[in-house]
Amino acid sequence: MSQNESGFKDPTSLTRWTMVFLCTAVAATLAEAGYEVFAYTSLANTGEAVAVIHWWMARLPIVLTGLISAVLVSKWTYRANHNARALGASSLVFSPRASVGWYFVPIANLWKPYQAMREIWQASVSPSSWKRQRIPLLLPWWWGLWVLGFNVGGFATWLTRRSMAGSPEGIAEHIGTLVSQGFAIPAGVLLLTIVTRIHAMQMRHYRSLVAAGRTPIRQEAARPRVPGPLNPPVPTPPPSRSTSSRQRRG
Repeated sequence: MSQNESGFKDPTSLTRWTMVFLCTAVAATLAEAGYEVFAYTSLANTGEAVAVIHWWMARLPIVLTGLISAVLVSKWTYRANHNARALGASSLVFSPRASVGWYFVPIANLWKPYQAMREIWQASVSPSSWKRQRIPLLLPWWWGLWVLGFNVGGFATWLTRRSMAGSPEGIAEHIGTLVSQGFAIPAGVLLLTIVTRIHAMQMRHYRSLVAAGRTPIRQEAARPRVPGPLNPPVPTPPPSRSTSSRQRRG
């Protein structure tokens, strides 16, 4: 498969590892949710919190798998945007860098990453007419659950403290974590589905182009070369002797 800088880049290995760690992260979150239920029950019945070391042992897998999954999903998103362009999608609003970078911009990261993923989906369905493609409910459900998972936990903790005044210290935190995980787990499953389907659509378009004898090339207008310190002008080669002699004869 074409692996040049401007053409289609095979995403199979990256997609496979992204799916593996997304599944691992979802499993780790489920296990941690089970621990939160156990810790909440123990605290509510006995008034004694679990040991800190046990809390860290329960949290460490979800932190590690979450970090690795975040890195892989970022790389996969960049690659998917790049490949959508290579397959023929033009006039995309989000560049590969922007489709990842918006995750790290406060406030704007509440909707910009969703718009970038939506654009990647449309361009993967039909690169030549991506603007006319409909968005399945899969995407808004994923993003809505994702945003709620990151933001509703703190509110649930605050609300529990107000409504359960006098309860053992830590009860509200356990409930807030469980509420957050209740949104994060299905969001992870939906993201896994999105990654799988976008990969399948892009590979199908790629194989069709290759079968037709066409090489997918990134659709971008060529930029003029501007001489400068980091981009020196290309020297003109001197004319050959034969050329010089023909010019003198003429």
